[in-house]
Amino acid sequence: MQSEEITKLLRLAQHHASVHVKSIFEDGRSVGPSADSLLALCSLPAFLQDEERCAEDVLEELVKFASPAASASPGGRYFGFVTGGSLPIATAADWLVSVFDQNGWNNATSPMAAQFETVAISWLIELLSLPATSAGTFVGSCTTANIVALAVARDAVLSAVDWDVAKDGLIGAPVISIYLGAEAHSSVLKAFGVVGLGRGGGRHVTQLPVNCQGAVTSDAIKTLAPPDAPAIVVLQAGHVNTGAFDEFPALIAWARSGKSEGRGIWIHVDGAFGLWAAASSLESRRVLSKGVDGADSWATDLHKTLNVPYDSAMLVVRDGTELRASMNAVAPYLQAVDGEPQIKPVLPECQNSRRARGLVAWATIRQLGRHGVASLVDQCCSRAQELCTLLKEGGVEIVCGAVFNQLLVSFGDDERTAAVVSSIQRDGRCWAGATRYRDRTVMRLSVSCWSTTVDDVRIAASAILECAAASRSEPSPAKARRLD
Repeated sequence: MQSEEITKLLRLAQHHASVHVKSIFEDGRSVGPSADSLLALCSLPAFLQDEERCAEDVLEELVKFASPAASASPGGRYFGFVTGGSLPIATAADWLVSVFDQNGWNNATSPMAAQFETVAISWLIELLSLPATSAGTFVGSCTTANIVALAVARDAVLSAVDWDVAKDGLIGAPVISIYLGAEAHSSVLKAFGVVGLGRGGGRHVTQLPVNCQGAVTSDAIKTLAPPDAPAIVVLQAGHVNTGAFDEFPALIAWARSGKSEGRGIWIHVDGAFGLWAAASSLESRRVLSKGVDGADSWATDLHKTLNVPYDSAMLVVRDGTELRASMNAVAPYLQAVDGEPQIKPVLPECQNSRRARGLVAWATIRQLGRHGVASLVDQCCSRAQELCTLLKEGGVEIVCGAVFNQLLVSFGDDERTAAVVSSIQRDGRCWAGATRYRDRTVMRLSVSCWSTTVDDVRIAASAILECAAASRSEPSPAKARRLD
């Protein structure tokens, strides 16, 4: 294709993107995909043809099937799965990242990406009030960030007791004690499994008891001896259901107080969305993350609270040498003729090839500035509190109020709550999902999008209350089954 043809194709993509955005923000499309659009997906051609097709025709086919069946998650009334929307500047920058098509791994594959990402990481570390001397890297998700962080933690705590994982692996290595909250996120358990330390439940794992919101507090360690090396302690900034935060100052002080005096003890914080409390303009929110800077590593998503497109996250490690030691890549094409390293990743990496996603974070922060990021965080939290208030006033049981940007509600028994969730998903005015919490089925609402307005909250609350009222006027599913 010539440049004119490429430009024509990109303009067609721009046109379809504009139509899609208009359908979300102006045309009032259903927040969840309609039944007809999902049915249409079944007719998506599944065979692989032999001949090339016209690029414009392929783009039209993509839009025909994909756009109607996409959730309106960039809009203001999608409250499922802690899904952040995409700020316009972030979307535009993301398009350019695809056009630039840079491998953001190091300064040789893309000096431009390396420079932008170095600046972006420093800004993010500052916004999240993490130690200024820390090192960080961009990854695709908080799950990946947790995996890399725990790999670094594993190597570091074993090195402290004179075991070299890079040379000797894990066979025969000293046992690593693991401490984590009883309601740690599933991605943390997955990460432990990936790095060879088991997914929990083993004799070397201590589950720290949690309070009624799922947070680990100082009460959990009153009678518990601090860990001896080697050990990894995982804390949480923002419970996936309740939004609650662990009590960082007391827990970190406890973890460092053992006879090893902190040597060989690694503290990691899983903060997919909650780590952003530190960027709030309100002390009442910033205090939620008080003391979090005392940890050794931190993981957070950018496609959640910062509202950049999927997929984007960040890992930060207090001691960059530890990160480099675990993620170092050795290959002939990285060496100069004299054997000295010629090419080094500017930011330590897990991947050797990836898109330059850090440019999107740079553009987003460059537009918002410190105050704009604070407003974004505070707006999401405020809208969650407003939604909580409206539902409570409407007679809905608040299982857990908006500690940060999450809330849990119930409409009675499990069957009734599940019915209301299904009803609201069919209704289309907003979208929320169900979760199991403390042996109950509850509706989980997460306000994570820049575009959620006060009117969006009112419309959503009205829709939820109407669906709940309609459910009360019908026999419960359990009774209906008995009648059958």
